[in-house]
Order: sequence, then C-alpha cells, then structure tokens
Amino acid sequence: MNSSRAILLLGLPMLASACLWQTDLPPGASSIQVNPSRELVVTDENLMSGPMAQNQTSGPLSFREAMGALPVANGAPLRWLQAWSQRLQDEGYADRATTFTRRVTCPWLRATPENECDETCGLCTGFTLRPEAAPFRLIALTNRTDLSVMPDRAADGGEGRLVFAITDGPGDDASSPSLPVTVAFEYAQHGSALEWEQRWHALGQTSDAKFPASLTALTRIFVASGTLAQIRTADALTGPMLLHQFQIESGELVATNVRNSPDWARVPSASMQQFADDDASAIAGGTALFPKSWWAACSSPTAQPPAYVSGLTQHDALVQLTCGGCHALTQNGFQIDPMAKGDAKLSRFLVDPTKDHDEIRRRIEWMQLALWQGN
Repeated sequence: MNSSRAILLLGLPMLASACLWQTDLPPGASSIQVNPSRELVVTDENLMSGPMAQNQTSGPLSFREAMGALPVANGAPLRWLQAWSQRLQDEGYADRATTFTRRVTCPWLRATPENECDETCGLCTGFTLRPEAAPFRLIALTNRTDLSVMPDRAADGGEGRLVFAITDGPGDDASSPSLPVTVAFEYAQHGSALEWEQRWHALGQTSDAKFPASLTALTRIFVASGTLAQIRTADALTGPMLLHQFQIESGELVATNVRNSPDWARVPSASMQQFADDDASAIAGGTALFPKSWWAACSSPTAQPPAYVSGLTQHDALVQLTCGGCHALTQNGFQIDPMAKGDAKLSRFLVDPTKDHDEIRRRIEWMQLALWQGN
C-alpha cells in the first residue's frame, strides 16, 4: 500500500459517523462505481417474495432457514417470542405484550392443529411452531461492513443483515399484511473488511439472471454458519416505537440491553458530562461507546434525553450514537419500513434526495475508499 493510501486509511473511522463527515475522496476511489441497491441495501420485491425467501421450502434467504441455522435449543423460537412479550410486560407495556401474543405468537401456535390451542392460547396441549407457517417475511438484506471500524465490532468484516417484517398470518401468504414490526438478524462477517467489501461489490457487476444466486452464495457464508451477533427489533405494534435486542446465550435467544443506548435516567449528569469531555473525538467520529453498565433494556426514538444533555458538547452527535437517536432521524422510526415496497422502504435518513450527502452516500464513500485502499 502506498503512503497516500495509508494516510487515507485514517478516513475510514471518520466515515463511521452517520451524521457528521466531510471527506474528499481521491479520484481513484471516487471513480469506483457502486450500485447501492445491490451492494449496500437490497430490497428487490421479486427477490423478497420469490422462492429463495419462502419459508415453505426453507429458501436460503427465508426466516425458516435463518432461524434453523442458529445454534439454539429445540423450542427456542417460541421461548424467544415469549421472552419478547415478557420484556414488554416488565417495561410496563402490558397491552402491547397482550397484543403481540394475540397477533403473532398465538396464531403461529394455532397453525399446528395438534397443539389444540384455544382462541387465546391460554390452554394448549402442545407447543410446536411449524416453521413453514412462520409469520416472518424478508424485506431487505444489508451490507454493514462499515461497522468494522467500531471498537465493539462483531467481526473485522463488520456485519451482514437480514431484515424481516412480522406478518399478520404466514409470511409466505401474499394476503398476510405486514405488521409495523421488523426483526433484523445481524451476523458477524468473519474475515477482513476488504474481503467483505469485495464480495458485496462483486454483486454490482453480476448480471440480472445470476444476481439472486450470487447474493444467496454471499449470505450463506454467515447465515448457514449461524454467526449471529444479535437480533434487533423495531416494534410499533400498538403505539410509539420500541427498540429491543436479543442475543444467543446457552442455546436460547434472550433479551439483553440495547447496544450503546443509555438509560438516561440512571446516568448521573456529571458522569455523562465527563464522558462527553473525555470521548469528544470518538463522539465526533461516530465511534464512541457508552459504558455497558449504562445501557438500557429498551430504546425509543420518541424518548427525550434529560434537559441537561442539550448543554453538553456535541449533544446532537452524542444522542445520535444511540439506537433511539438514530431511528429518530427517520420519518416514522423505521430505517426499513415493513409497510412499504421496494426502494420506498428506505427511510429519508438512508436516502434523502434533498441532500448532497445522506446515509447511503456515506456508505458508498466508505466502500469506495476501502476498495481503493485494497487495490
């Protein structure tokens, strides 16, 4: 690598910031053509509703395939949904917990007649979930190799993600409408960031006929191996959006605190002030990490930080480090809208035609710079 490219390597962490960046790419990097709809966020409706994403046949991009490849115990999917409801209950959202059970978990249980569940699933003789009837539908695949610069990165190659909508009925059934809930399976991409950017970039040069198979071959690397970093959910089922996180522990999908999202009410103002002062550079670059002991059980784009936060240095950048702060930059809380179709699924935070730079533009520049440095 020549000296100019070694110097530009320092630009990758600065391009981690989703809100603040000013980077003039060298001509060799800016001339690299990136197709974002194939290399960064894939939302092609023909692919999302095609055989590769069908639960009935365990398509390679289906929820059934993704869940089945995880190193979890028998019955873990049902216990995960129950843990989700319990987390809502514990947080004071009893009505939402009940609605989640009624709209999602119970119908899936009742899809197996042998379970003999009553209408509310308060009484069942069995608890089998038929994977072909899963109320989950693929709505997007995303390349987050740019997360490889984060201090707590899942892997040196960042993450690859499958985003599903929860549906009102079996996900394969076109008549089952999407509910306002998304579930993102976020996988560690083991290997170098350059290797993964080259893999994703190759999709942009793939013919239309070969693209589905090429995309599947790429995602199989992490889906088939079950290298899950976490599952993150965005739930606006009965009101304001709630963001939760789940991880595999001892063969179960358990609720954990939400990454880098502090429980503002529990953090002393003096401690937050000290953090803002000590980590000013990382906050500006978008790579700062709040102490894990501060992380909250739930985050929300509608939750307002305490008034003192507005007086902190770089307060906007500080808040936007959090899950809720990032989702607050969208029009309805969803980065990938389960109720929309095609490119309309992408939030205005991701794609904003009124701005010269938006989040997708940042990811394009990150890929261009990474690929250029690897040549």
